[in-house]
Amino acid sequence: MIFNMEEYEPLKKVVFNYYDKIKLQGKKPRVDDPVVKAILTGFDEAVIKTIFIDYFGGMDNVISNLTRITKNKVFNTDDYTDVVNMGSYSFRFMMEILDGSDWGEDITVLAHVMDGELTLINSGEHIDFNDLGDDRYEDILWEITDEIGDIVSAIYSKIHKPYNGLSFNISVDYL
Repeated sequence: MIFNMEEYEPLKKVVFNYYDKIKLQGKKPRVDDPVVKAILTGFDEAVIKTIFIDYFGGMDNVISNLTRITKNKVFNTDDYTDVVNMGSYSFRFMMEILDGSDWGEDITVLAHVMDGELTLINSGEHIDFNDLGDDRYEDILWEITDEIGDIVSAIYSKIHKPYNGLSFNISVDYL
């Protein structure tokens, strides 16, 4: 569907009114709210995300809220076993919000993995994350990094539940 600003303002007003009612009920507005999706049927996901971001004062405010929750906090996967099956992974990490766009594009989150360990399922080999730079792990490092990214993403979604539905790009960095 073609999107133009003449359509945007009235839609925004309707969704803002709905979000205000949600807040009065003691709930948090969510970007993935099914009522909002019904109101905006036929519109691109970016429109839904943009209205949500506008409701919270723009992307700078959304990033500020996300950063406030995660800044200088160390997360431990052992504290989130109810969120995601960690398998043989156990690690601590910090999150850094890097950027985002007002038009519903990805918010980049950098997960700084501090320490941890895993056991390879196929061989039973125990790997300390401090050893991941070794050449012997070169062929599987991408898979380990993907798995860590999936785990961090699940934990991030739990922590920032009202923002579920926004697109997050999780990058992993080993400290």
